[in-house]
Amino acid sequence: MKKAIEIKGLTISYKEMLALDNISVSIESGKITGIIGPNGSGKSTMLKGILGIVPISSGEVSFFGNTLEKYRSKIAYVPQRESIDWDFPITVEEVVAMGRIQPKKWWARTTSLDKQIVKETLKKVQLSEFGTRQIGQLSGGQQQRVFLARALAQEAELIVMDEPFVGIDMASQDAILAIVQKLRDAGKTIVIVHHDLSVVAQYFDDVVLLNKKLIAHGPIDSILKAENIEKAYGMTFLLNRK
Repeated sequence: MKKAIEIKGLTISYKEMLALDNISVSIESGKITGIIGPNGSGKSTMLKGILGIVPISSGEVSFFGNTLEKYRSKIAYVPQRESIDWDFPITVEEVVAMGRIQPKKWWARTTSLDKQIVKETLKKVQLSEFGTRQIGQLSGGQQQRVFLARALAQEAELIVMDEPFVGIDMASQDAILAIVQKLRDAGKTIVIVHHDLSVVAQYFDDVVLLNKKLIAHGPIDSILKAENIEKAYGMTFLLNRK
């Protein structure tokens, strides 16, 4: 299986406090990979580090054998909801259309093809009737589907989501996960920071288990075992699978 992300010796410190310590892990393409661990374990920090959002102290990261700079246009990032200004005067269609704009061509206008792709992607996430709404007027689950639509419009190969299910109801979560699974089945690679081990066990393919250091990584069934969970969390969780 081709490696989507190759991380070697990733170390990140904040004001001399170690957030991640020498993480080396490969994330395979065409799978849903969860990054899990207790609060403060470095999950979101890992994502932000590999995407260049926060500086790294040492280490190397490649995406399908390319540098971040060369591969950035194929990466869609969905940040934590709390980091987004939902009052910003922008419509759903305009958010999705941002996926059609290349970072180095931010001044470019959307074409008729772009507009058609925006409409098609909103239809795929079942939000066609919300195109002209201001983004803050949607529910939490709908807002996350808008960002998935943006990733689709961008034609991203790698979709990275940081705690996308915080503050949304279970029905919305299941709807988003169904879309994510369809993207995976279409050959996309999805990486998701998540805290609910039962959901991870049910929907994800692989997992990276962290607690500032790498505890374990690989297929769900081989990693979500009592000894690994106890090592990361200091306790054993009962995983509920449907």
